Amino acid sequence: MGWRATYREDLEATPAQLTYGTNIRLPGEFFVENKSRIDQTTFVGKLQHIMHKLRPVPASSHNRANVFIHKDLPNSSHVFVRHDGVRRSLESPYQGPYKVLSKSDKLFKLLINGKSSFVSVDRLKPAFLASEYEPQPAVDKKHEPVTTTTRFGRKVRFRIDPKNLR
Repeated sequence: MGWRATYREDLEATPAQLTYGTNIRLPGEFFVENKSRIDQTTFVGKLQHIMHKLRPVPASSHNRANVFIHKDLPNSSHVFVRHDGVRRSLESPYQGPYKVLSKSDKLFKLLINGKSSFVSVDRLKPAFLASEYEPQPAVDKKHEPVTTTTRFGRKVRFRIDPKNLR
């Protein structure tokens, strides 16, 4: 009975009062009649008054993590999709790139493996693809190999003129 009957100032009650709603009694106290009786109407009135004073406490939400959304995501034509499952070693966390079919604030409709599917924005990352209309490198005329004779009389052919390398 010791610790359960000890009054705690921080709780302003004993652990037994918190658990059972009343003090723990010794076996001899079970047979003693309680002299103080409260009128039922007074008790009900006090209970109603206390219950009207109760106000709900706002619940805390611990699962709201701010999700990073890239600034270029609304303008991208192709995106990578993050795979949230368990990955093997050296496996990329993103799959794709996939073509964007349509967009909304929270969902993107993507063409994945020939099928359209909706994916949440928080799993997407824009794909920056090389332009299809990039300027092609100029086609150089074919150079004839330059033949040079060494001091010992051997002939060496260079694909590029060694004089131009300097």
